[in-house]
Amino acid sequence: MASNPNLLQLDVLAKLSLSLARAQMPIPASMILRLMLEKKNLPGMIVLLLVFLHTVETKTATCVASNFLIQMCDCFLLLSSEKSNRAMLIKPGTVIFNLVLDACVRFGSSLKGQHIMELI
Repeated sequence: MASNPNLLQLDVLAKLSLSLARAQMPIPASMILRLMLEKKNLPGMIVLLLVFLHTVETKTATCVASNFLIQMCDCFLLLSSEKSNRAMLIKPGTVIFNLVLDACVRFGSSLKGQHIMELI
């Protein structure tokens, strides 16, 4: 039995989010990630990268992914200003930024792309 029951729940939520992203269901996938972000417990960056990779395949999904990336950045900035150790766990990586920016260019979402560039 796991010593922390929430750890298992977060692992299951991360896998569910990834499965939904793979099934081209970006809105439920991002809803799960948003719930995890509210608790300031996101999955590892590899899982997040995979979710973003599967999410940025359509115009609508790119909009959802860019909105979630912006929300991640806002949370990171808030935690950084509070000097929290959790800030580095939420900090989006360069590859995630590049995936979303590339999708914004492909689907003509220049305003979203510009907003994300400002957050970099």
